[in-house]
Amino acid sequence: MKQIYAPVIIATILALALTMPGCGGSHKSSRSGGSSGYGGGSTGNGGGGTGTGSGTGSGSGSGTGGSPADAMPWDYEWGVVPTASRAWLEALADRVKGELTGAVWKATEGQMFFRNHVVKNLNGASPKSGSVVIENLDSGFVDPSTGMTGYHDANGIIHLAGKFSKHTFMHEFGHHFMKKYGEEYDCRNCNMCSGTGGKDYLYCDDKTCITSSTSMADCWGNFILPLYKNGFNGITRDWTHTGQPPSSPAPECTVTIEE
Repeated sequence: MKQIYAPVIIATILALALTMPGCGGSHKSSRSGGSSGYGGGSTGNGGGGTGTGSGTGSGSGSGTGGSPADAMPWDYEWGVVPTASRAWLEALADRVKGELTGAVWKATEGQMFFRNHVVKNLNGASPKSGSVVIENLDSGFVDPSTGMTGYHDANGIIHLAGKFSKHTFMHEFGHHFMKKYGEEYDCRNCNMCSGTGGKDYLYCDDKTCITSSTSMADCWGNFILPLYKNGFNGITRDWTHTGQPPSSPAPECTVTIEE
């Protein structure tokens, strides 16, 4: 049985194909400090989390959200390991279509939106390239022995703990969507910092970056704007950066729960 959220509709659909390119290389970071190489991992205490939730699946939510216009859609499959309850999957779906959808819309200044996402138990299947994998469901750490809260691997797969924080997701998503394969742990104004920092869950620019002497400085100037040009992944104009939040709320994200 599959359940579609936003608005809530019961339907049977085909599995959704992902549209994002995968990042190369592999990198894990630990709580104790930075590392070099591809990918990247957020550090810190792993606060926040999906929780267990009551999961009735009966929410309404009739708002239409902002207009995607020429914004770029982004789709993810969220694979859960080990097998989670229906209520747990519903709680994760609520986070995706609410908290995380809004955070990505704001951080990209309304130029990217979450569109069609799938939440599912992997049930022993391998995760798709360019997907998100949730593991160690009752912890804020993917690997409690190292204090690692998340990482982005060679297949463009984001790995998160069950109780991941919004900052951890935005950090690992930053590695993926802007192809930033190194770390910027000390920029406390940016999602790419370590721990639970990241001012307003935004990405830094030449004015807000406080690690300007490093090659990983200035997310907007050195990574986002050079990548998101007219024609890249189907977008029809060069992205801009104003430092201002979008004037409209995020478009609705459809989240399908597969069992």
